[in-house]
Amino acid sequence: MSHHPPIISSIASVERFTTFWCCTPNRSGRQALQEAAQTEFHGAGDLPAANLPAALVQHDLQPHSEEPVPTAILTRIEEALESRGVLRPGQPGYTHAKELWGHVAIGRDARGSELIVASLWGGEVSNDHHPYYEVAFESPPRGALQILAMRQYWFDFAGLEGIAHWLAAFAGLIVGVASSAAYLSRRNRRAA
Repeated sequence: MSHHPPIISSIASVERFTTFWCCTPNRSGRQALQEAAQTEFHGAGDLPAANLPAALVQHDLQPHSEEPVPTAILTRIEEALESRGVLRPGQPGYTHAKELWGHVAIGRDARGSELIVASLWGGEVSNDHHPYYEVAFESPPRGALQILAMRQYWFDFAGLEGIAHWLAAFAGLIVGVASSAAYLSRRNRRAA
């Protein structure tokens, strides 16, 4: 029997999967799950975007439907986390900290009860510093989502200032090579 990470330990099957992203259209279904599981980050910092999708793929929990997770589920998730005091506010000037984006899957446990699992990240709470949440919910027929399991941690995702030292080093290398080439050229002309 395979060991499931805590976030998906109770889920026996997945019916729907959707990626909610701020700047691109939402994507749903098997193809969206496969692509999300292979998300690579090539910048400065850490982006845990593939954690949940990769765990679902690894444990062969593919969505049975191409239908999207309703947008209202993301709203219900935000409400459940906010009511529990889980969502982290931003420091002054960081007003988007509680806006959530990420992956949501709807599935069933071994008894057939509906479960929702999500990996979500918020906006900056301070410069380049973001909250990350992995949560499993029970979805009762009526009422608020009930948190079954959760973990929260922080990640840093730097913009251009995060790679500034690399750019400065590269610029210094170019200036150094150009200066050396100019010096050697002048020296060779004098020697000739």
